[in-house]
Amino acid sequence: MTSPAETLLFEVLQEARAFYDGLEIEEVVILVCVAEATMRPIVVSAKEELLRAEFPADADRGWISRRLIAERTGLPRETVRRKVQRLIDRDMLDVDAEGRVRSVQLLSSASLAQNLERVRQSVGRYLRRVD
Repeated sequence: MTSPAETLLFEVLQEARAFYDGLEIEEVVILVCVAEATMRPIVVSAKEELLRAEFPADADRGWISRRLIAERTGLPRETVRRKVQRLIDRDMLDVDAEGRVRSVQLLSSASLAQNLERVRQSVGRYLRRVD
């Protein structure tokens, strides 16, 4: 029998793969890592208006290097380099002049909203199981 944490992980990965149709699991992991780094400055900010913004300003969003993606995900650097380039080529990541990447803004996507709602429901089921 799987643990509640394992079930949650698999449900979240299934939702991510459904939303990002055709991506390999390593690419999904990279996108999650990059999305976290992109949104971290907004989430940890003391400025509440940043959290309420429908579309955060580019100046408020973060970037992450390929090296740090490799460190955080445990994927080999060469794998990260190849997969990140594929995601850039598919317009799923933005890249700056220094080679850092961040996620593209998808906040107005109805399918993303539905996907995130299913993830929220999965987290709710997880929390009920561990209480």
